[in-house]
Amino acid sequence: MFGRLRSGEFEERKKNWKRCTCRIFASGTLARRFLRRDTGRPTWEQARAVVAHWERAGSWDEEIPAPQPPPAVEPNGKRITIERATKAFLAELRETAAFATHKKYRLLLKRFEEFSDRLGYVMTDQWEPADVRQFRSAWGVSPATAVRRMAMLKPFFEYCLTSEWIMRNPPLAVSVPWKRAEARNSQAARRSP
Repeated sequence: MFGRLRSGEFEERKKNWKRCTCRIFASGTLARRFLRRDTGRPTWEQARAVVAHWERAGSWDEEIPAPQPPPAVEPNGKRITIERATKAFLAELRETAAFATHKKYRLLLKRFEEFSDRLGYVMTDQWEPADVRQFRSAWGVSPATAVRRMAMLKPFFEYCLTSEWIMRNPPLAVSVPWKRAEARNSQAARRSP
């Protein structure tokens, strides 16, 4: 059933839609022939360019043009790469945080960059709450450590949000599971006299 799921541009532009790199299909009639054909493009703008090419040719049989390379991100642009965002965050953190704190953030963000590579993410705005949950489950640490790491990940995304590189802070939508919160509270109770 999942393979039969069809959506359109209207549904995919909704706020809660999970962005993906699925190819977009075009359907319609050209030269009195109805067809549904793969555009080979993952974005609506690129798919529209392919469809415009077919319409100019007046035929579905026209070869799909080679995709245009993505535009280079301007230094002052809204979108920023994950690597550049982590470097900027760590550089600013170095000014205010202790060496040990900076080291912990550096190690966490190194894992964050590696995990982003595995997901195929390059830009900071590609991260969603589901990705944060997946990243958290990949740690394989105690619940208390996971809570601390999540508390360290949130300021990085908050930094990206205040720099206007992302529209929302994905870790804020990820709640601390009950067992993890319980472990944190039990550790706090053991410490108090």
